Formats: sequence, C-alpha cells, structure tokens
Amino acid sequence: MTEEFWPFCLSRLEQELPQQQFNTWIKTLRVESGEDGVFRLIAPNRFVLQWVRERYLRRIHELGEEHGGNPLQVELQLPPAGAARAARPATAAIAAPAL
Repeated sequence: MTEEFWPFCLSRLEQELPQQQFNTWIKTLRVESGEDGVFRLIAPNRFVLQWVRERYLRRIHELGEEHGGNPLQVELQLPPAGAARAARPATAAIAAPAL
C-alpha cells in the first residue's frame, strides 16, 4: 500500500497546489516506508519539515485514507545526522591549468 501511495499523493498534490509550492515543499521530500507500517517523509531541513507539517501534513493524511481506505501513519523526519552532507553531490576542487 505505501509503495503506491506516494506516487498517488504526489500526483494529487501536483494538481492541487501551485507549481512553485509543489516544487518547493513537496517535491523536496524523500520517502522511506518502514517495515513497521509507518510512512516516513524525510525533509531536507528543519524549515521544510515545519512548513510541511503545518500546511500539508493534514492533506497527506487525508490522501492516505482516500488511497488505502484506512488512516495511514505518516511521520515527518529530518535525515540522520551526517546524511544530509553525504546526500549532497560532491564537488571537487578544479585545479587551474598550469601555464
């Protein structure tokens, strides 16, 4: 159920929200569904986490119930310490060409 839920939720929210809001707040979330039946949304930072919690979490819960017929347990989390740095693309220093 949770594997099909997030694409369903993304599709609905993309239709409901202005494109800029969708791209800024929803598209930045990463999904982890645990074996414990909890659907986890990982926000890239604390600001996004709080914004989504205050403005969109209720709608995500409603879509979960609509999709599965039962309430879906959704948790918003930050990435584990150090994971945010590791997830960013690595940038290598580019040496200036020798003249």
